[in-house]
Amino acid sequence: MIRKQIFPQPSFIPIFDNYNILKNKNIGITGGTGVLGKLLIDRLLRNGISISNYKKDITNTKSLNKWFSNNRFDLFFHLAAIVPTEKVSFDPFRAYEVNAIGSYNISKNVEQLMPNCWLFIAGSSHVYKPIIQKKKNFLDINSILDPSTFYGNTKLAGEQISIPLLNYFNIKFCIGRIFSFSGVGQKQPFLVPTLLDKISKLPTQSVFKVKNGNSERDIMDVESVIDCILHLSTLTYSGIINIGTGERRSVIDIANYLAEFLNKNIKVYSNKNNQTTDSLIADVTELKNVLKNA
Repeated sequence: MIRKQIFPQPSFIPIFDNYNILKNKNIGITGGTGVLGKLLIDRLLRNGISISNYKKDITNTKSLNKWFSNNRFDLFFHLAAIVPTEKVSFDPFRAYEVNAIGSYNISKNVEQLMPNCWLFIAGSSHVYKPIIQKKKNFLDINSILDPSTFYGNTKLAGEQISIPLLNYFNIKFCIGRIFSFSGVGQKQPFLVPTLLDKISKLPTQSVFKVKNGNSERDIMDVESVIDCILHLSTLTYSGIINIGTGERRSVIDIANYLAEFLNKNIKVYSNKNNQTTDSLIADVTELKNVLKNA
């Protein structure tokens, strides 16, 4: 099947195709309705891998415990989260419950009911303190954890209440701090689908203004993210790891790339005043080392 990618595959990330190694594994997933979850489930089912997808509320401890009690997982992918800024802002209590307490609930059930299971928790680059662009530094897992958004705080809280529990009981787990990503299935209000929609409606030779055009992001295709997650699962990698490209793209760069992707001849610019010049770029040294063994 031809992969529909918006962004090119990073050269150091092999396309995952070793599905036979997963054939005899019992696999559990949360977040199956999100962009990552949908693609992961589609990939696994398309290659003959059976999965159990938890479709209910991860903050409903009774329902979650019953589901775990009826299963025995070898691999578990915890992808459920509330991400869009407007949803987090509209109900911050709910976002905190899902993103923080939800991770704790998953970790607790894995420890109590299937301690030999390998657990993947989808983390976020938003747990880091953004770097001032002029410093041109990269973020590694030891960088300062000081989120600039409430969403980032909920994800950091999820790590902080889950990791001590998982370490205490010697659970095999991986937290993948995923940097910016997009793909064919992603919808607005996220940056890339919003830009694609606006650019697609512009006539040729238009001038397109973007907000915070100098802000830098490390963005990859959702297909590449799933490749990383599947490789990490077959290697049963343990610990915290950045999932990104290690490459810089400003918002202007991203808009120009998408214009070319859509075959639109437009000019992109951004106001120089009152701009955010933060940078969230992954140090992917560890990811490159790990994927050499994939």
